[in-house]
Amino acid sequence: MKAISIIILVVLTASYFLAESKKDSSDEIVSTDSLRTIEPENQFTMENQLVTTLLSRYHYKNFNLDDSLSSIMFDKFIKTLDYSKVYFYQSDINSFEKERYLFDDYLLAGNIQPFFDIFNLYEKRLVERMEYVDTILTRGFDFTLNDSVEISRENSDWISTWPEMDKLWDLRIKNDALSLYLVGKDEEAIKTNIKNDMIISLAHFLNTIAKMCFS
Repeated sequence: MKAISIIILVVLTASYFLAESKKDSSDEIVSTDSLRTIEPENQFTMENQLVTTLLSRYHYKNFNLDDSLSSIMFDKFIKTLDYSKVYFYQSDINSFEKERYLFDDYLLAGNIQPFFDIFNLYEKRLVERMEYVDTILTRGFDFTLNDSVEISRENSDWISTWPEMDKLWDLRIKNDALSLYLVGKDEEAIKTNIKNDMIISLAHFLNTIAKMCFS
């Protein structure tokens, strides 16, 4: 049930915009200004129905595109977008849950709007975090405090509130800054490195999605 084609199919429906928005700038660094709400175009529905039909009829795994597989696709899609649980809130996940057993129906009907809706909320949360990083960097860091941060959060609970999310990001960015400080970077170099790392991470994520869709 872990057929990569199914994962690609779901991610594909939320990522077609790469073919349009990145067509002339695939090598440029991505910024929050270039991110925009995306909507499926008419031809995507037809292409999606064709791919779904071919996969369900001719894939060597002989899987059934049903509620069981829909649930697996749902989890894979959310995990692909936010593996470390640092963007979505618990309320976001709760709102997505109504879609858990509908992915199969959407794909069979060629209805890809729900995938775009989830992705667009992810993009909104990502931009919120990138903007908050600027706030953190402007405020600066106090390395005399005895702080700790959870880095690997894939098995943790989703965060419930905005202050909790801010606190998590305060500590994550402070941890990154401390690592740079310990290798001799000054304040300005630390801020520049962290900003660049955020942008590069975003570009890497989008390029990874593109490779999954078009390779």
